[in-house]
Amino acid sequence: MMKKISVILGSISDKEVMANAFEILERFGIPYEKRVISAHRALDHLCEYAKGLDEEGVGAIIAAAGGAAALPGVIAAMTVIPVIGVPIKSKSLSGLDSLLSIVQMPAGVADRGLDIAQCAYKGINIAYLSKTGVVSPVYYQQFNNGFFDNFYGGLLTTCGLTQTGSPCYEGEEFLPQHGDYHNIPAQDLSITQEWDGEEYVIELRGVVREARFFGKNLRLVRSIKTKYLARTIEITDKIENLGYNDEPLMLLYHFNIGWPILDKNAVFTKSESETIARDAEAEEDPPTYDKIYAPSLNFKEKVFIHRGFKTDWAYGQIYNPDIAGGLGVRVSFKPEQLPYLTQWKQFGFGEYVLGIEPSTNYPLGRVREREAGRLRTLKPGEIKLVELKIEIV
Repeated sequence: MMKKISVILGSISDKEVMANAFEILERFGIPYEKRVISAHRALDHLCEYAKGLDEEGVGAIIAAAGGAAALPGVIAAMTVIPVIGVPIKSKSLSGLDSLLSIVQMPAGVADRGLDIAQCAYKGINIAYLSKTGVVSPVYYQQFNNGFFDNFYGGLLTTCGLTQTGSPCYEGEEFLPQHGDYHNIPAQDLSITQEWDGEEYVIELRGVVREARFFGKNLRLVRSIKTKYLARTIEITDKIENLGYNDEPLMLLYHFNIGWPILDKNAVFTKSESETIARDAEAEEDPPTYDKIYAPSLNFKEKVFIHRGFKTDWAYGQIYNPDIAGGLGVRVSFKPEQLPYLTQWKQFGFGEYVLGIEPSTNYPLGRVREREAGRLRTLKPGEIKLVELKIEIV
C-alpha cells in the first residue's frame, strides 16, 4: 500500500502557492492530506498532529511557511518522517527570509532581532555558541527557564527593550529574563555592498518592532556595518517610541566570547572605571575580575559591574597572548548612551563564556532599577541612538 503525503500549510493563504503541488500529486495518483496548522499560533495542535503521522501511514511531509518559516523545522523536530520545506514569498524580502529560515540561518539571525550568532576571524572562533544551538523563536516561553532554553549566546544577544536582568513582576505584568527583544523577528531587511572612495562597505539593516495591543510600541532600526578586510564591525541602533505614553528603556548588549580566545591565559581589561560586584558570589574575588580561569565543574557565575567611565568612548576587552601571536576582542561603546559595563564570568564545563555587556542599567530587573533611580524612559516620539564597535585587536 502506497504511503500518503501530509501537506501542512502555515496559513490558509499558502493554499494558492501550493496548488501546483496538489495538482502533481493528483496527476500521479499519490494520496495526500492537507492541514493548516501554524507553528506560531497553534503549536499544541501541531504537536498532537505530529504524534500520529507514522500510524496514519504518512511517508513524507511537505511543510510550507513564510517569514520566520518555523513550521518545517518544528515538525522535523517531532518526527523521523522526511520533511520538505517550501518557502513562501513574503512582503519584505520576496521569500528570501523564508528560504534562509528553512535552509540555514546565516550568522546574522533575522528571526532573533537581527543579532549575530557565529563569528570568526581568519578561521579562529570568536563567539560562544551554547548547547541549545541557534533556536527558532517559536520555542521561546517567558516563564520558568524560557530564556535559558533558547539562549544560544552567539557574538551578540540583544536584551531589552523594556526589561533586562532578572525576571520580576511589576504590578500584574511579568517581566521575563532579559526581556523579549531577542525573540522578535526583524523585518524590512536589506543588504548594501558598495564602494565609498577606496573602501568597500557592507551594511545589513533591519527593523524590529516590540509592541503590544493595549501597551508599548517601540521600534528599533539596526545597522550592522563593516568594510572589506576590516577588523571592525559597527552596530548602530535607533530606538523610537511610536506610542503615546512614556515607556521604560532598558538595553543590554550581551556580547559572548568563547574558546579559544577565552582560555586560562587570557586577560580582561577595560577603560578606567569603578568596579563593583553584583552579588555575594562575585564579592569573593573583586580584585581578580580581570583574571580568566580554565573551565571547572560546578562553577558559579560571577558578575561585575563597571561604572563611572570618563571618556567619550569606553571599552571592555579580552586578549589571549597564546592565539596567533596574540589576539583579542574589544567591545567599544559610548558611556553617554550606555553608562554601565556588565562583565559576566561563566567558566564551567560545557558553559565556558565571557560576557562583555554594555548597558543602560544594572542587570537586576526593571523593578529594582526603578527603585534605585537608574531606569531610563523614552517619551512619545523620542528617539535614542546607540553606537557600538566590535574590534579584533
